[in-house]
Amino acid sequence: MDSLGKEFLDFLSTDLLEERKELYKLLETSNDEANVYYIAPLSNLMKIISGGIKCRALVNSNITDLSGQEVQKRRDVPLKLAQKVSYNETIDKKIHQCVNFFWNPLNGTFRAFQRNSLLDVDVKDSTYGIVCILEMGLSAFFESDRIYWSTSEQNLASSDFSTFLRRSYTQFNWKIIFSIKDDSNTNQLRSAEFIAFYGDPTSPRSDLIPAQFIKRILVPAQYGSMIKEMLPSVQGRIYPLANSKVFYSKEELLKAEKHLIKNMDYLQRLELPMPLSTEKFCNLVNTFPNFEERLGCSLTDELFRSKTIAHGFHGISHITRVMFWVHILCYLTDTSWETEKVIQYAAFIHDLCRKDNRMEEEEHGFDAANKYEDFLRQRIPDTLMRSCMNAAIYHCKDDSECPDKDFVWKILKDADSLDRGRFGHPQGLSGIKKESKGCDVNYLRLDIFKNHPKLEEYLMWSAYWLAYITRYTKWSENTFMDLKKEIVRTLEAILRNDILDQGKRQVANKMLGHLGDMW
Repeated sequence: MDSLGKEFLDFLSTDLLEERKELYKLLETSNDEANVYYIAPLSNLMKIISGGIKCRALVNSNITDLSGQEVQKRRDVPLKLAQKVSYNETIDKKIHQCVNFFWNPLNGTFRAFQRNSLLDVDVKDSTYGIVCILEMGLSAFFESDRIYWSTSEQNLASSDFSTFLRRSYTQFNWKIIFSIKDDSNTNQLRSAEFIAFYGDPTSPRSDLIPAQFIKRILVPAQYGSMIKEMLPSVQGRIYPLANSKVFYSKEELLKAEKHLIKNMDYLQRLELPMPLSTEKFCNLVNTFPNFEERLGCSLTDELFRSKTIAHGFHGISHITRVMFWVHILCYLTDTSWETEKVIQYAAFIHDLCRKDNRMEEEEHGFDAANKYEDFLRQRIPDTLMRSCMNAAIYHCKDDSECPDKDFVWKILKDADSLDRGRFGHPQGLSGIKKESKGCDVNYLRLDIFKNHPKLEEYLMWSAYWLAYITRYTKWSENTFMDLKKEIVRTLEAILRNDILDQGKRQVANKMLGHLGDMW
């Protein structure tokens, strides 16, 4: 074993026993040895047992991919990895050329994988909806002379810093890295990674890491017997685990769909000037994919200042949802297409010029209006140009700074506010005491909300759940169509898993029927 590896193992074996104690107890594993973990759908596990674990660069269409597209695009960066005692004997490899493991599998990625496995409704065999955790003893890696390695304090999509130096990794916040508390504020650290390159260092990609390194295969207890029969060669390593803090229930994983359907049921019962029946809502979803053609533009990461912004909190997914809520609000306020088009263009450009993801970054609206002024003039009437520019410039500033709080500005501000649901649950509603950075009821400006407070409440919750549903959507150039497809996919998943009562099941079937009318 090389001295760098031994030095790291000694640190993990002496200094961090208490930090990982709770995690290892939950995973029912011994705390005597440090482990790393790899997450795999059952369909991929069958290939791993026969061939090994592939690096991202080798993944093809034969592999089930449950990862988030936005995350993977942020991971296309190089790292420095080490093997021998000499710090000069290092190699530079991109993240996707390596195989990546978690120190703590109980993070947002694992939850997303479990959820996405249920949404993959095209899978018709017995592997549907099953995700496994592969446990590897770290010492086995360091005993191999074919491993180059490094470690990070955060998920590499958040920070691409990694190290093999004691003076650096001893400063990591290992207490949070090994934490079992499901907290979105600590998820980046709980997703810290161990990076491995296996094989010839001159090769452009890591060799497959053999299945012999796998110590245990953790699987949901209810599928343990079935998986052992499917994989007789590793029966002794398959470990059924019955713990809802590790393997979530279907009800928990599909709760967003359940609540969105419930809100649709509530919304259709409201007496509004423009009623929002289930059929009408679905018609609005059906017309949304036409926006690429009707507006003559599509939302791609090349429009943003960086891929980090494009695939962050204010990027493609956010702008797509804001444009969707503009569409809904324009219907509810009986707004003409001529005016809606102006608001949609303002929504399209409103965050394209962000320099970073800070909430207090207030100049990007002004920058967007200036950069896209010619683009806007070619598409909207001169009489509405000033209103469009005003909305884009002042969407990110305090209301008191806006010189013209007209209807276009109000719609954009309210649609943007509704998508604060991506940060958390609604604020300011009666009965909600827990603090959140989500949409605040006091910051919705349209008269229809003031006149119909229940509409305000149900739309805020609907926006919260829609943001959750589309968090890991794989966006194409037609993001408007992608949003519809995601809603259809989630409806199919919740109906397939039979977790709705009869009334909500009728609503879901009705929605699916209407959404299929214009597929």
